[in-house]
Amino acid sequence: MADEKKQKGQQQGAPGKPQGKKAKPEQAEAAEQPAGKPARPKATNRATARLRERYVKEVRPALMKEFNLENPMAAPRLEKIVVNMGVGDATQNAKLIDPAATEVGQITGQKPVVTKARKSIAAFKVREGMPIGVMVTLRGDRMYEFFDRMDAGTTRWACVTS
Repeated sequence: MADEKKQKGQQQGAPGKPQGKKAKPEQAEAAEQPAGKPARPKATNRATARLRERYVKEVRPALMKEFNLENPMAAPRLEKIVVNMGVGDATQNAKLIDPAATEVGQITGQKPVVTKARKSIAAFKVREGMPIGVMVTLRGDRMYEFFDRMDAGTTRWACVTS
């Protein structure tokens, strides 16, 4: 009975069309380009962050030697940098969130997310869902560029390593 279903499924599908979600299209279909549109080149000339190169060439080998690690993936590394800004007066005036968002966006180079209150707190005049701050999560090259340009001596850092 299972063999009959397989045969029916093969007969129904047109040749060259994928069967199901995970089926891959044939090479002939992938090679076809719409008329008039040239193939888009891949961006391969991106420069990696200066601090990331230093980490890979100098810091990670030193950490592996210090902690007697054989696998480079076991070495401590930066995973993400989260920049957040709470706007206390936003409980009375929600328009104060916009300037805070533009400031954090200019500092990080990435559009921030407006954070909202999870719980109502009567003493602080906060209701659930009110905008109370902004945050940005930086990963990859943006994270290393940001970390490279910030002065670690004058800023309060909370470092999280994996």
